Amino acid sequence: MKMIIALNNKYIEDKIKDLYCDSLDVYILKTKEDVLSYINSNDDFIIITRDSLKGEVDFLEYLFTIKEKNMKNKVVVILKELRKEIKEKLFSKEIFNIIIGDTICFDEIIENIESPKMIVYKNKEIKNNIIFVTGLRKSGKTIICKILSEEIVKNTVRKVIVIDLDLIYPSLDLYIKGSKNYSLNILINDIKSNQTKEISNYLTDDYEHDNLKYILNSKTLPLINGDTIKQLILYLKRFYDYVIIDTSTIMINTIYNVVKEVKAECIFCVKILKDTIREFNIETKFIDNNLIRKSKFVINEFDGKKAVLKLFEKNMKINIYATVRKSAFIDKYILTNKKIYIRYDFKRLLKSIGVVRFQNLRNRIINKLIKIEEE
Repeated sequence: MKMIIALNNKYIEDKIKDLYCDSLDVYILKTKEDVLSYINSNDDFIIITRDSLKGEVDFLEYLFTIKEKNMKNKVVVILKELRKEIKEKLFSKEIFNIIIGDTICFDEIIENIESPKMIVYKNKEIKNNIIFVTGLRKSGKTIICKILSEEIVKNTVRKVIVIDLDLIYPSLDLYIKGSKNYSLNILINDIKSNQTKEISNYLTDDYEHDNLKYILNSKTLPLINGDTIKQLILYLKRFYDYVIIDTSTIMINTIYNVVKEVKAECIFCVKILKDTIREFNIETKFIDNNLIRKSKFVINEFDGKKAVLKLFEKNMKINIYATVRKSAFIDKYILTNKKIYIRYDFKRLLKSIGVVRFQNLRNRIINKLIKIEEE
């Protein structure tokens, strides 16, 4: 581990260096360009810097470039003021320790360096971090789980786990490459008997995202009650920031009781068909109206106009938070394990569960870095 101090304040720089020089390699640098040229992807750094540091590079671009080189770098940032646009961009990534103020406080810097948390200033608890994905039969609950979980890990550094709790036709494994561990039944039994092993024994890895894991259903899972689901959630919350649960239609009312008790989020999936409104009315008669009213609806396989959605939203008295365009390649993907590209709009849904998308900014920075390296 190495430390870079780039504050343009000799008194504070020397004080920090004296404190850490015995345990870390400490370097004092003067400009943003010096910092960027010094860090590399092979070493982990603690970097203390500020918004008034000299250099031609844009300040936000400078910070994100540090993280692009190595996500493990811990960055303590001192800002003279926290403007709204900076707050959104920095907090959306949740990868910076931020200190606000005109003066530099030595004790506050040390507190941020020593803190195990990724972000200290305004480090709010995540809201709605337990998410049940439910809906009518064959409405695409599993593909919605897959898209939602990938969007969270792509746009934050949060850890996400997806549980295949579909008792009728568990199919999450069809969307996962590589080796699979069907361990949900084992985990539930271990939790009941208080004999749980290391969490890694129950997990299936995602081949693209380190922060995304799955617990798969072996298709022999018996009908489970609300108390068992709550125990499962409480266990997994110890290890993961977001717990996403793929469910089956027969469990809807059981799920609603759990949603109320654990204050979870409920996403309700619907496919748009010619007779959707009639079918929706028939199939939701047995569902608690409070669940319908409080759910965030995702419309799957929709290729129509926004006016149709607004009409559906008004007639059904529901709130539509996301849409997924119809894709003929989903079945092909299942059979061949090829990469699929589905058009979807999850902006409102992601924002409602505490995830703000700044993927475009990140891509622009990466493209800029590539151009710099080519030159």
